[in-house]
Amino acid sequence: MGQIMQTITNLAQVSLDWCYKLTGNYGWAIILFTILFTALLTPTRVASIKQQKLNQLLQPELDEINAKFKGNPEKQNAATQELWKKYGFNPLAGCLPTLLQMPIFFAVLAVFRNINYPEGAASAFFWIQNLAEVDSMRILPILAGGASYLQSWASGLTKDPKQKSTVLMMPLMMTWICWNQPASLGIYWAVSQLAYMAQHLIISPLIKVEPISN
Repeated sequence: MGQIMQTITNLAQVSLDWCYKLTGNYGWAIILFTILFTALLTPTRVASIKQQKLNQLLQPELDEINAKFKGNPEKQNAATQELWKKYGFNPLAGCLPTLLQMPIFFAVLAVFRNINYPEGAASAFFWIQNLAEVDSMRILPILAGGASYLQSWASGLTKDPKQKSTVLMMPLMMTWICWNQPASLGIYWAVSQLAYMAQHLIISPLIKVEPISN
């Protein structure tokens, strides 16, 4: 795991350096860097959206199975497995984007903490004088939390009662994490969530789910 994290960190560092050379400003470099990383993870986003749609499609049938075989876990499990097989549904696949996103997040955090930001305009971004410092106005941490909520809304999680705690917890957690971290981290997280939201809104209408076997 340590080697994987180091590889992701090295890749993030090289990518950010390239973006900085292209833009000449670390704020814009972080935005470009974030968009590129989000685009890189598009296949996992497609898989996640497909699994989410399958889950919504299968839920009424799963409810019927649970009611029909209530008190008989073996038959419940067998019928559920058969239904999943029919549609090619993997309940763990929907977690893949999150599992990939967190190592990238911590790798990015490590990179941002070790950047030697130059003095002057290259490290300033709007009201922030130096991206290595905490946003004294705390605007970016709030934006990071708000963007997390918008991403959940776009993904349809706000409509799922089972996801209510997650939908509320994630924005609060990210606001708390970014509160005393370099301003650069708040930019990264806010942009990444908005980019994921845009991905979902674009990709979701294109994905159709149907049985893979009769």
